[in-house]
Amino acid sequence: MVLGSLIALRWRPHRVMLACVLVQLLWPLPLAVLATRPELPWLLVSMLVSGASLELAVVFYETAKQQQVRRT
Repeated sequence: MVLGSLIALRWRPHRVMLACVLVQLLWPLPLAVLATRPELPWLLVSMLVSGASLELAVVFYETAKQQQVRRT
């Protein structure tokens, strides 16, 4: 989670929700690794990438939500 948050601090996409959806495509990566090559190093790397992408998606979603909600 820390890695995804650190990446989100540096990366400022212009289309936040598109970036949110695109990084979510990496989320099932550990399942693909388990289906094809179930070796521990590959699984650990895929889980690291998947966790970072999930945290990026959460950060981008919350950013988009705060940008679009009107203050009353």
